[in-house]
Amino acid sequence: MAGAGASGADKVVVAIYAAPSAGRVKFENGQFRASADMSDAPSALVKNILRQAAARTVVVAMGNPYLAQDFPEVQTYMCTFSNAQVSDIAAVKALFGDIAIHGHLPVTIPGIAPRDTGIDVAAH
Repeated sequence: MAGAGASGADKVVVAIYAAPSAGRVKFENGQFRASADMSDAPSALVKNILRQAAARTVVVAMGNPYLAQDFPEVQTYMCTFSNAQVSDIAAVKALFGDIAIHGHLPVTIPGIAPRDTGIDVAAH
């Protein structure tokens, strides 16, 4: 089963690269809704990981903060708002405590978090 290694892991990091695009929708549960437009296979993998290890998993959205809408079970979520290499490096340094995190959403993610939700964590 895809993602089966997550059940035995102490911590899991899922980095998702998806550039924002206006007007993408998908039909789900009888209604249309906005989508980050991940294909079915990667989306199913992330959902499987979250089913097994949601409390130990951080999902890092590279480029599109609205990905959280596709994964309502996510408990720890980081957005870089960029898919540039410098953002990748900063995200890894933040996750490992090498740099402080001073992140607050500049947008509302409907059904997930209002604008200005965030955290401040010192480096360690």
